[in-house]
Amino acid sequence: MRLQSLGAIALSTLIFLYSQLGYGQPIEGFTVTDNQINFAQSLPSEIPGVISAKWQSPMDVWVEADQANESRAKDIALDVIFEGKNILDQSFCVHVHNGNWQQIAMTCWSSP
Repeated sequence: MRLQSLGAIALSTLIFLYSQLGYGQPIEGFTVTDNQINFAQSLPSEIPGVISAKWQSPMDVWVEADQANESRAKDIALDVIFEGKNILDQSFCVHVHNGNWQQIAMTCWSSP
């Protein structure tokens, strides 16, 4: 049990570090899956305050939120994780911004 917990922590740390490498800059040459495209397109109609969403790497979706403060941005990031964890069936991070690509909040989820 302890080894499994350590493994989950290590994986979460790797996901976080990987997501920080791109920090809003798209990774050239990655392919967005149809599932990722459909998920990103659905977010504005599924989550209040979301204007758009775009995959910036295979594991990072950036969500534009309408005038969100830090608290609201964290809520939106959690809502996106909740919506996507079963649909995407992959680990991913959500970065929330107000249209200027300056990250307000970030949350990651590690797929089992």
